[in-house]
Amino acid sequence: MNKFRITPFSSQLRKTFLLLVPLLLQSGCNMFAGIQPSQETAERFLTELRAGDKAAAYGRCSTSCRAAASQEDIEGIWNAIVEGRGKVESWRCEGSNATVSTAGSSVTLTYRLNCEHGECLMRFIVVPEGDQWLLQGVNYQHGPRRNTTEKGPADGARPAEKTEI
Repeated sequence: MNKFRITPFSSQLRKTFLLLVPLLLQSGCNMFAGIQPSQETAERFLTELRAGDKAAAYGRCSTSCRAAASQEDIEGIWNAIVEGRGKVESWRCEGSNATVSTAGSSVTLTYRLNCEHGECLMRFIVVPEGDQWLLQGVNYQHGPRRNTTEKGPADGARPAEKTEI
């Protein structure tokens, strides 16, 4: 007669499972908690750019972003949006994705910018740095132009030298 009992979890596996579940739940909760401050960072960045405070917007960039891009690069992206679609009238967050890996954590946000002559999508990668959430990457993509009888910027407006940082 076989004296071994087959159970769904061995006792060692059960202990490991009981230790890992709270840790995984905690990291998931921490990333969910990171979505709101990362959205606040993106909102302030957009507000500062629209107000013309490029230095303050650049101050929301992480150390790695500032090493890869200058303040002029950030201004170039904003100027290309305005030249291509006109004044930015409003924006809204259309999605967020939190990621936790061995390399760290990040939140990717997608914003739709409504402009005078169309719209554009901006994506932000926001990472924790110290006690703040800062931009690690920014990119944009123009959407279709609105039909308008007003004379507006041409579809072939000068693109930014960098559309992604």
